[in-house]
Amino acid sequence: MLWLLMVGRITAGAMFFAIGWRLQAAAGLRQVAWSLGAVVYIGVAFFVYAHVVFAMADKLLLANASHTQYVLLPIALAAAISIFPLTVMEAGVLLIGPLASMLLEIVLNDGGEGLSEAGIAALLMCVVVVTAMISSVSQLKLLLALEEHSTMDLLTGALSRRAGTELLNLLFAKAERAGSPFSISLIDLDHFKRVNDGHGHDAGDCLLRGVAKTLKARLRREDALIRWGGEEFLLVLAGMPADATAELVAELCGSGLAARPDGSMQTASVGLAERQCDRAGSWEELVELADARMYEAKRSGRNQLTTLAGQCIPLARGARTYVAPTAQVVGADPRAA
Repeated sequence: MLWLLMVGRITAGAMFFAIGWRLQAAAGLRQVAWSLGAVVYIGVAFFVYAHVVFAMADKLLLANASHTQYVLLPIALAAAISIFPLTVMEAGVLLIGPLASMLLEIVLNDGGEGLSEAGIAALLMCVVVVTAMISSVSQLKLLLALEEHSTMDLLTGALSRRAGTELLNLLFAKAERAGSPFSISLIDLDHFKRVNDGHGHDAGDCLLRGVAKTLKARLRREDALIRWGGEEFLLVLAGMPADATAELVAELCGSGLAARPDGSMQTASVGLAERQCDRAGSWEELVELADARMYEAKRSGRNQLTTLAGQCIPLARGARTYVAPTAQVVGADPRAA
């Protein structure tokens, strides 16, 4: 019966080699998932095959040390599975194989008391694989948490600037290929520094969270909000033309973005830019244009939106806005206040 084991080992090894060779040539996410499933089920099939061979063999062969090595196969299989982060559904799909092998062995049992040796080994496989699945799901949860911490601004819930630049690369390239509009709005909060200076950084943090909540509430699923700087936010509006973007920003800021500690409404100075109208060759050019227009809105008195044509449109007309207690020094950078 040893030659049957050798045939099984060579066949399984050839299958594993073929999977590895194919992944080396091209390793997309879908192909990796299918390959992982194939590895697991090839291992399950060989495990059942080996124990069937041993069950057909002489009792002395069953006592051989090589049989013990095959019993350890579930541990090796589980170790291979546990290094992959898997969802609960993926873990369940992979677990079907070991469970099916155990149930099949029970059905084919010769009627003696308890499970046969193959059934016990299959049960062992299920126990070990379940443990590995729990480990895989835990890994996935940890990776998702780490990804969220690395891509999200923890204070406001907006995208971090690093993650935002990666998204801008993807969305701008997609808009170029499709020939579709691609608008951005750079939003700078007016007189935000005075909140920190007069009421403390906790009050400033609370105000930032409120502003981000207001902005995110009206965005579409395909839009994005990026915390670009301390009190600067970048709205990314894929597929939205410039006029619609101006209307959306005016609506968002129309009654103020959030309440300041003194009861006034937080206003903002906004600069717009759009890929087609501005003939921008990169998203960096769009950000530079939006930044210049936002600066122009501040120079024109704040609480304004500068359009692509350079026109400054007042925002938050009906809100009681913050009034600076001191006059601005001539020649000073408006963004410093």
